Amino acid sequence: MIGLFLSLLLLSPSNIERSLSLLENPAGLGIHHGYEFSYVYPENYYLLSFGKSGFGIRYKGDTIHFITGSTIFSFKDRFSTGIGYDGGMERYLIGMCIRPTYGVSIGITGFLKSLSDIYTHIGVSLQPPNSDKITITGRYDIGILPDLTGRKAFVEAYGEPIDGLGMRIGYQFQEKRLFVGLVISLANLRGRYTGTYSNSIESYNTMITASLTPFPSLLKRFRTRIVVEIEGKYPELPTKRFLKKSKCFLDLLQLLKDIRDTKYVKTVLFVIKNNDLGVAQAEELEKLIKEISKEKRTFAYADQLTLKNLFIASACDSVIIPPSGGISLPGVVVIKSYLKSMLDRIGVEAQFARIGKYKSAVEPLISDTMSTADREQLNAYIKTIVDVMINGIASSRGIPASELAGLIDTVGYFTPAEAVRYNLVDTLMYLDDVKDHLKIKKKARILHGEAVPRALVRGFLPNIAVVVAEGSIVQGKSSEPFLPIPIIGGKTVGSETFVSTIKKVMKNPSIKAVVIRVNSPGGDALASDIMWKSIKKLSEKKPVVISMGDVAASGGYYISAGGKKIFADKTTLTGSIGIFGGKFVMEKLYKKIGISHQAVKWGKHADAFADYRKFDQLEENRLERVIRYGYELFLERVAEGRKMDKDSIDAIGRGHIWSGADGVRIGIVDHNGGLLDAIEEAKKMAGIKGKVGITLYPHPASFIETLLEDHANTLVDIPVLKLLESPFLYIEPVIVRLK
Repeated sequence: MIGLFLSLLLLSPSNIERSLSLLENPAGLGIHHGYEFSYVYPENYYLLSFGKSGFGIRYKGDTIHFITGSTIFSFKDRFSTGIGYDGGMERYLIGMCIRPTYGVSIGITGFLKSLSDIYTHIGVSLQPPNSDKITITGRYDIGILPDLTGRKAFVEAYGEPIDGLGMRIGYQFQEKRLFVGLVISLANLRGRYTGTYSNSIESYNTMITASLTPFPSLLKRFRTRIVVEIEGKYPELPTKRFLKKSKCFLDLLQLLKDIRDTKYVKTVLFVIKNNDLGVAQAEELEKLIKEISKEKRTFAYADQLTLKNLFIASACDSVIIPPSGGISLPGVVVIKSYLKSMLDRIGVEAQFARIGKYKSAVEPLISDTMSTADREQLNAYIKTIVDVMINGIASSRGIPASELAGLIDTVGYFTPAEAVRYNLVDTLMYLDDVKDHLKIKKKARILHGEAVPRALVRGFLPNIAVVVAEGSIVQGKSSEPFLPIPIIGGKTVGSETFVSTIKKVMKNPSIKAVVIRVNSPGGDALASDIMWKSIKKLSEKKPVVISMGDVAASGGYYISAGGKKIFADKTTLTGSIGIFGGKFVMEKLYKKIGISHQAVKWGKHADAFADYRKFDQLEENRLERVIRYGYELFLERVAEGRKMDKDSIDAIGRGHIWSGADGVRIGIVDHNGGLLDAIEEAKKMAGIKGKVGITLYPHPASFIETLLEDHANTLVDIPVLKLLESPFLYIEPVIVRLK
């Protein structure tokens, strides 16, 4: 019996977690849960935790006893309850663990064998402020154990001055025993030896633990050469899949930031595959890779290189393609399709009013050719893209920009030999040979693994929220329909969802500053104004920085005006301060196919927005008046946010799109920079120094929630159809993608 007592003596319900929780407090299975196996000698316990449940056996001689445990309810690393059963002692365990704040943990376990055999362990663990390497733990027992009665207590101190090497020392008051222990951790393996003493060594136990999540390790195995693959989609907000969430753009940025700041990484190989990075995203990536290249050897490999991917790759010290690869640099193009003649043929007329000659969103519906104003603004925007990318490649590769521009017009599509001859790449080599040359054995996954925490409560850092507004702006809830629309895009950001998220962020005391990440061409006028108001209200409570992605135009710019500072990449498409509204008139089409309409109405203009007739003169005049009011409101919102007069905003408004570089020049953007720059500015505005926690909002729906979501209105939720229901729109659907 003494061996069992000693093994339990050294465990407290306040700081026990994962597999060892089966012996002392099943609530610990829900704190920092994970897959873990432990063996305890000489008691012969074999204990396994999996997720928030666990199972174990105790093997002594010819007898096997089973132990089970599971979490009933848990909340992060702050609170957990659990229940278990020990077959050897024929008792139930009911436990609770509370960690209300940093450095404090309270645990209570009730052991029930019968109504006359009930006892309780109460434990408290404390850590000093700003340190998780020292823990003071005490346990007090009340009740009756077989052969051992009365109240018992112990106290211990644990210190881990060196990662992976810890010492324990404690005292058991009733039996006046001193115990000391040694803990050694080697990544996924941890060993613990404890001996108890009075006048001499009386007993000992040893625990061996293997965990899928690594412990802080005494022996560090650093990968000095790593591979980073850039492939696929990088949306601003991840979605949850069956077993994990999808990657997002912030994940990629944080990985590269970690690589930049990690001194032991010396060589980085970037494998650039087909990806859906936007122009502005590529710009931020190129800047970050250049910073990495200042301190480390960097190599870029790609089977094929386009302008965008060559721009990213050129930030590395060396660019490599295979002997069968190539480079395609035909230039940059924006192609817009004009539908007026087609609509005329089928009997549909687009009857819209707009403010500003540059507000070109409706031009494809009312014209067969591009207007001079639209061509002017698109040329200016493309010039910014060309200046950033061509100058970036030329500077990195040591080629005069004029010479590179000439090669694009005279060659365009380069064979591997030509790519080397013109210094666009350095070497022709297959990927396996590159890895062999750099002595990289396999894909590295550094800095993504999370070590088993020593801290009683994690995340005790000032927090910055990154609230994502991605997609077309609509009233109601955000959605991502199954049927994407090429021009508008599949995602929507709904005003109801967005405002709800802003309220949560505003009420969360741990969030000290907010970055609104806008990647939206705009949308519904009312929804845009509601979202602007929520950002404006938030900025009165906390620092709010706007980070513009690939596009933050029209309604996307409208909501941005509510922030205190605006960051945009040079190639961000922004501005488009303008409005339009109207309807499609299907009168001729209905006649062609034999459909007629009869209406019973009260009010002469009750059917003004019906599609079977045109606006009359009064309705057309009133539409233009309301559109003018919406434009004036837009100007007021921007003038207030930018601290400029309305006339100045009007001069650069009128639907005109601007690049982020021009946006700084004309005053509608504060600084050129990406998402990480905006986060740093938010830290500065909040007075935060040192590390900071980053939380993405809104939290993505779980896989199960996605399956259970009501998709009955999928067709109605298509962005273009929802927007057609709105009479007035702030939208600029030109989004440039470099393939």
